[in-house]
Amino acid sequence: MLISNANADQVHPADYAYQDLDAYIEPTADQLDQVTSVDQFSDVQPTDWAYQAIINLAEIYGCVAGYPDQSLRGDQAITRYEAAALLNNCLDSISEVTDEIRKLIYLFETELALIRGRVDGLEARVGELKAMQFSPVSKLKGEASFMMGSIKHGGDVSDNIAGQLYSTRQDAFHMIQSLRLGFKASFTGKDYFLAQLRTGNASNSAFNTFNPATPFYKSTVPLAALDRAFTPVGGDNVFNLERMYYKFPLGNDFTITLAPKIMNMGLWASYPSAYGVRGDYILDYFSSFGTPGVYNKAVGAGGAVTWRSKAGNPFMTSHWLATVNYLAISGEVSGESGGFMRDQSRGNIAAQFGYQSPLYGLVLGYRYGQNGTDFLQGTKTTTRHQSWLEYGTTSDSHSFAVNAWWRPQETGWIPSLSVGWGVNTLNNDDVSDPTYNEYDRGVRKVSESQSWMVGLQWDDVTGIRDSLSFAVGQPTFATALADGSTPDDGNYIMELWYRYPFSNHISIMPGLFYLSRPYGQLTQGRMDTFGGVVQVNFTF
Repeated sequence: MLISNANADQVHPADYAYQDLDAYIEPTADQLDQVTSVDQFSDVQPTDWAYQAIINLAEIYGCVAGYPDQSLRGDQAITRYEAAALLNNCLDSISEVTDEIRKLIYLFETELALIRGRVDGLEARVGELKAMQFSPVSKLKGEASFMMGSIKHGGDVSDNIAGQLYSTRQDAFHMIQSLRLGFKASFTGKDYFLAQLRTGNASNSAFNTFNPATPFYKSTVPLAALDRAFTPVGGDNVFNLERMYYKFPLGNDFTITLAPKIMNMGLWASYPSAYGVRGDYILDYFSSFGTPGVYNKAVGAGGAVTWRSKAGNPFMTSHWLATVNYLAISGEVSGESGGFMRDQSRGNIAAQFGYQSPLYGLVLGYRYGQNGTDFLQGTKTTTRHQSWLEYGTTSDSHSFAVNAWWRPQETGWIPSLSVGWGVNTLNNDDVSDPTYNEYDRGVRKVSESQSWMVGLQWDDVTGIRDSLSFAVGQPTFATALADGSTPDDGNYIMELWYRYPFSNHISIMPGLFYLSRPYGQLTQGRMDTFGGVVQVNFTF
């Protein structure tokens, strides 16, 4: 065996030491003979672990040389001389291959010139696109939604309070639209910035989200509001700044969110549901996962600190999560009517803790609502900006939520299951509600309310990334009144819809929904609401 201490620039035979002179005779480089077949080696057998590699080197590339005694000596170390001789053989073979490649280049010279010209043209076009791109760190994303359909009220709408709130215009078949434009950017590769504009024309639609500027007795059925229906501040088709926030990592496990304008939903560590995972819903209520006291879609200024146990290991698919956030609905207003951490802030202080994996999850949520902050859609007597929590009240609220979900390992005919339950307690200073002067029938403020939902979703039912979904629940309804009387405020809500992916950027969603008693305690007798809608979404 040879042990070399030679410097690469000064190779000398005297630098080698031999361990066994009787058993080994050092060959010189010119004694290594190139072979073209593995059969020329007397000591190479098909059972040798490197047999196939030796065949390739000898017969295809001519890079193997043997000793004069027709042996390869594969288990023996080589000297630098031997390595140099073998490398020289390989280089000679490569030169031969190169000559063949030169012949091919000559034969296909015209075709290669055409390809080269096309590549040069593509490079020029790429250069133009880079020069004209919006920003090297930013993207402009858009979503447009067309919604067409109508709702129909059943029961006796003439001889009850709910009937007096009902307007015949709500029965008309009509079409509305919503448009979002989001400017997304990342400056470090780990942070995230979003500025989003939005417009729509739902102010006079039966599918309207509740407009606080509309008098209570002229407003539409709030629970019929579509998730994508939008009423801009300032009137239909006016662009509003809907979101602006910035997220960045703090160490390996934490994320900080700072937001001059953000929705409550954007401050959470997790969307605690498998229902509508692509952001697809028909009714606005179900986008709150059945717990609108905690996930109430309030909009304002605030921030969050989020922790995920997977942050230090991006390959983890299951992890614990927690977040603490604060959002002030009047946080952007200075003076006596707004600001942070004041009675006038209408603040939301919230927390979330849970565990999630690709197939299941369990998340607990809590929100403290200061000074009459909003609730999401509920029965008419508990809807946001109305009844139990009117502007100017000093009532505070505590909301609790439990959400769990499960997905099948393989999509198809087994649906995912999502459940959510929420409870809210309110500290009302007054037991009467002055907002019902015109239609007051003994309605009083609420001290406790609840909500829940169960959602089933069949993803990829036919193998084309489609979805079939059904959900049922009870939006926020009173379970205890501040004056000690017993409420009668129940209402059931259901939706059924199918999402058909017409293309990668267009989806069509026909859907039906039903409200058993949308005005809750104001309903005397029977009054229900049935609706149908076709929603077409475009992403670009």
